[in-house]
Amino acid sequence: MRECGRVTRPLGLILATLILLGGASCQCMTHIPYSDYPDVDQVKNFGVVKEGVLYRGADPGALALNQLRTSKYKIKTIVNLNVLDDDLASFDPIDAQSLKYFHFPIVLLPYERGPSHDRAIKRFLEIVRDPKYQPVFVHDTRGANRTGEAVGVFEILDEHQPIEQVESELYEHHYCHALYPYIKSHLRELAGASTEPATEPVTEPATQPAP
Repeated sequence: MRECGRVTRPLGLILATLILLGGASCQCMTHIPYSDYPDVDQVKNFGVVKEGVLYRGADPGALALNQLRTSKYKIKTIVNLNVLDDDLASFDPIDAQSLKYFHFPIVLLPYERGPSHDRAIKRFLEIVRDPKYQPVFVHDTRGANRTGEAVGVFEILDEHQPIEQVESELYEHHYCHALYPYIKSHLRELAGASTEPATEPVTEPATQPAP
């Protein structure tokens, strides 16, 4: 099974090149380590978001996809937030039969949050919340910025985690605030909105009948 967005390959290549060039000046873009989880040591920037439900990481190659599928995490669904629809090139016939695949492209622009964010994250949440797709592995190129935003939204809305913990995980997974400050701002706004107490409806006092 696969579901894809509508970003064309030529446009995707242009955008990816601009993004990579723009990211070259950011120190946090220099290195993404392989996982120190033994079962998935070919997956860069791997993390457990919610056991049995959601995992995160960088763009997996063929070895990493196989590990995700056969490891103790038993990944059933891949969600790709990259602009390029490039996962299928890594699927062997077994992966293609056993993994569900969704492509919700987010165009990552320095200093500006594009409209593709909300559409992609909405679809991502629909997949993660559906038990038939769990466990889900979500990724972008580095597993840091787009993935960090999507995971942060899930943690705030579904797991009710405090914003301090969400931000700590952002930086743990190599989030680049210098280029994408709006990701942190969006999560803070969302956390504030989700923690505001409900407003009690104003009711008029009952009119007492005259004696």
